[in-house]
Amino acid sequence: MSSGDAVGGRNRLSRRGGRGCCFRGHGPIASLCSRLEAAVSLVGAPLPPGGVSRTPPRVSAAVQPAYNGRLPTEDATQVDDRTKRRLGITAVVVGSAIFMAGVFVAHFTGLGETDDLGREIYPAIPRGWQWVLLGQLTALAGSQIVLAGIVVGWLWERPMTWARATIGAIVFTTEMIVLFGIVPNEWLGLTQGTFEWTSQRVALTIPPWLVLNNEVEISYGAIKDAVSGGYSATMLGAVIVGMYKYQEWQKKGGAAARPQPVSTYGRPIVKGGQ
Repeated sequence: MSSGDAVGGRNRLSRRGGRGCCFRGHGPIASLCSRLEAAVSLVGAPLPPGGVSRTPPRVSAAVQPAYNGRLPTEDATQVDDRTKRRLGITAVVVGSAIFMAGVFVAHFTGLGETDDLGREIYPAIPRGWQWVLLGQLTALAGSQIVLAGIVVGWLWERPMTWARATIGAIVFTTEMIVLFGIVPNEWLGLTQGTFEWTSQRVALTIPPWLVLNNEVEISYGAIKDAVSGGYSATMLGAVIVGMYKYQEWQKKGGAAARPQPVSTYGRPIVKGGQ
């Protein structure tokens, strides 16, 4: 047998168990055949008895990701933000209506019963400091609902930006003005004007045997100032403790960033415009 016949014999096509074909020996054809068998083994589809199949392997329908035009994780995030915004808008509208109603009640019930010419005005509207106080408390409640609606609708659990930081600063400043400015001022106006709690009016006298037989009197003016000062000190302490607790809550992960939603393909979902 010549060397040519030996080489030809080594390159003769042989079949191995019906699973593929290759050329024994060396050369470009044998290399191509071995690469083809390796690719088929990676896909997992066996070769037909006739050799290499031209039909592409099928992918099971169970592993194909379902897509119906929108991703479920994205819907959940959008509904959550949309619900907060609706709650915020509702609170702002309702709080504004309550605030305006309280302002009207406090204004018209605080008017005199007659004008400068002695004519009776608004006879159907009741008068008295009780109605004025009721209107003021109603307006206070409405203002708190408005501020809470702004926080829930546009600030709570949202990424901080310059715009949201500005809104938060305005809300906090407004709340501090209400707590430390308007409320104490209305208290002093009620006690000094309506109740006439002045330093000339004695509220109570301490028994002499408690103060070494001295005469000690406490005026209504002192009680008025004590209540005002105690309220301001208490609210200041509450604000300091509340801010400290809020920061500690953030450090413990209470206000951690919301996990970014991931699509079915394992990639993060990015909203339009980002």
